Amino acid sequence: MYRYLVLLFFACSFYACKPKTGNTLVIAPSKDAIIKDSAYAKMYITATEIRRESVDYITFDFSLYKEKNAGVLKICKKTISNKELTKSTTQIQIQPVYFTAQSAHAKKYSVDVNADEISFKEASIFAKKNGNDTTEDWYSVYNPLNGEMLLSFTNDYYDLVIPNSKERRYIGFQSTKTEFKSGKETTDHLLGNLFYASNMYQIQQLQIKVLDEKLYKNFSLYTPKMVLSTSNKSYTSIDDGRRIALMNISEQNTSMDFSNIVVEITFYYGTDAQELICFIPITDDKLDLANARYDKKLLEIK
Repeated sequence: MYRYLVLLFFACSFYACKPKTGNTLVIAPSKDAIIKDSAYAKMYITATEIRRESVDYITFDFSLYKEKNAGVLKICKKTISNKELTKSTTQIQIQPVYFTAQSAHAKKYSVDVNADEISFKEASIFAKKNGNDTTEDWYSVYNPLNGEMLLSFTNDYYDLVIPNSKERRYIGFQSTKTEFKSGKETTDHLLGNLFYASNMYQIQQLQIKVLDEKLYKNFSLYTPKMVLSTSNKSYTSIDDGRRIALMNISEQNTSMDFSNIVVEITFYYGTDAQELICFIPITDDKLDLANARYDKKLLEIK
């Protein structure tokens, strides 16, 4: 009888929250445009698993000098768990349903993300996958206008900030201690990937590898220590080197303004945690690998 009441409850919830039809992307609509879908949540219970499905909507504002737009994103989330709730997988789909303005950057898309939650900040979509005992929290960042991935990182990101502006330069390191590497042998000696991106697009992605296979086995594969520094007296390092405030520039900047900055990455290896430090400058809005300083007998960066 109890099980019958539970199923009846979920059945009633399903019909009560069933969304209205329609999922058309609206760009530059009339003043009285209506989004026909509605948020809802559903749950399905079988003999072996519990499946949850939900739809939600988040508004976003993309107010940059180079692109001013706003809109609504549809977030579809599906989670499948076993009956004991000890194992689960979550998939999130992101779709735009409304843009306030037509532009070359705003377009219809559908992005499937391996994530547990979605948030919006700094004019960007942040997707987070929770880590566990052997993996780190993993993030991916997307442009809300076109769904393009800007960067991927574990643990935390670093950035170059223009005061009174949402424009950013993101810097993130994705270690091999993500869900995708958990329990698998790493055969390419990869320590991780270093990303450099703006709010609009990905600028660079560098792979950092250990050249010697025996030495690689002694490296920590977690996110390394990172610090940002600058030789420009007009810029300021804040938040313990996690970001640089570009105090004398505005959104009407040039690539030369993103210079005289250094990304310092410290890797650890061996039982006594020896340090291996890489210095990678940012010059003319790019990671300047030609002038990077690191032990090229031990590491390969490309």
